[in-house]
Formats: sequence, structure tokens, C-alpha cells
Amino acid sequence: MEYYTNVLKNYAEFRGRAGRTEFWVFMGINAAILAAIAGNLLVIEWLTGLALYPLFAVLAGVYSLGVLMPSIAVSVRRLHDTGKSARTWLQLVFVPIVGPIALLYVFLEAGQIESNAYGPIPHGAPRQLTC
Repeated sequence: MEYYTNVLKNYAEFRGRAGRTEFWVFMGINAAILAAIAGNLLVIEWLTGLALYPLFAVLAGVYSLGVLMPSIAVSVRRLHDTGKSARTWLQLVFVPIVGPIALLYVFLEAGQIESNAYGPIPHGAPRQLTC
């Protein structure tokens, strides 16, 4: 949960690096919250017979807008952790099918194990072993 709150606290910080754990915990919690909203509304809809899809769309939209800026910021920092320029790589979102798959691959890559042009190794990231 600490990773999630750290990303929210640094919602406008586009400099530096974010490790894989920080990125994926944040994205996973976002997915879980959206699934919980959907699940609760589906159960209520099933029990009452009311059509609650519009309510889900509104609640999910409001939540998604609320975490949009932190999501972009942590994505930029994650790309920095792999040594890639966010300015170039985030544009892949707009390339149908291939772009998001390539971006997913980059997000799954291990970060660089030394300081790079974007800053020092993120806190909590594995360090290179020296003999």
C-alpha cells in the first residue's frame, strides 16, 4: 500500500525513476478498485433488477480521471528507470495494437541497475552485487 500512496503523493513528479514494483502495485490496485466498483454494482443490479451500468460508467470515469495524472507520472518514471525517454515511448499508446504491447513489454523490463541520466536507482530496487 505504501507504493500506492507514494505514487499519489508524487502525482506531478515526472523526474526520477520508479521501479517495477512501485509501478505494478499502483496499476494493480487501480485495477482492483475498478473491479470492486464493477463487482459491487453488478451484485446490486442482480439483487434489485435496476440497470446500474450508467452509475458504473460515472464512478469508474471519476476514479480514472482522479488517478490519470499519477498514472502518467509513474509511467514516465518507470520508462526512465529502464533508460528510455518517456517523450518518445509514451506516444506508442496511440499506435493501434502494437504500441500498447510494446509499451507493456518495456514496463515489464528490469530497470537499469546503476544510476542513469534520469537519476539514481529507485528506493527499494535491487542493487548490483559487487564482489
